Amino acid sequence: MIDPKLRSAFPDSFLWGASVSSHQVEGGNTNQWTVWEHEHAAKSAAEAETKWSSLPIWEDVKDEALNPLNYVSGAGVEHYKKYQLDFKLARSLNLNAMRGGIEWSRVNPAEGVFDPSVIDHYSRYFARMKKQGLEPVVNLFHWTIPSWFAEKGGFEKSSNLQYWRDFVHTIVQNLDFSSIKYVLTI
Repeated sequence: MIDPKLRSAFPDSFLWGASVSSHQVEGGNTNQWTVWEHEHAAKSAAEAETKWSSLPIWEDVKDEALNPLNYVSGAGVEHYKKYQLDFKLARSLNLNAMRGGIEWSRVNPAEGVFDPSVIDHYSRYFARMKKQGLEPVVNLFHWTIPSWFAEKGGFEKSSNLQYWRDFVHTIVQNLDFSSIKYVLTI
């Protein structure tokens, strides 16, 4: 918890916050990082004992470290469904801001396909964040891209920038910004 005396030394407009990475916490995402995790999970588990067995806590974490599923984000902490609990936790720490992302692969799961229900979810997500007393800071890109976009060469091909523009345009046109002041592109 932030010491109220320390906090009072900062202007009221100062944002004391926390942040989440959609891929890491939401659960159920499928993007280029998901593909990478699945390709490397078995190798990471197989190397765990060699890399980590000298740690004093090895016996406590051994079973988890040897399990390939523990190297895949998978369900995460189900933040996509349970975000209100995380907002309450942030407020209990006297935070007044939170950075949350919009997972491109969830909004745009296939080329040319946009899921309006996901955009509605993110509108409710940021509105609830604001209602809980947290200043929303929206992040549009946190290093994950849709698998279909990665297969086309991702950002390495300038011709693919049209897909990023389509995503951003769709968000700008459809997300409820009434509770949002701050948007980060990266």
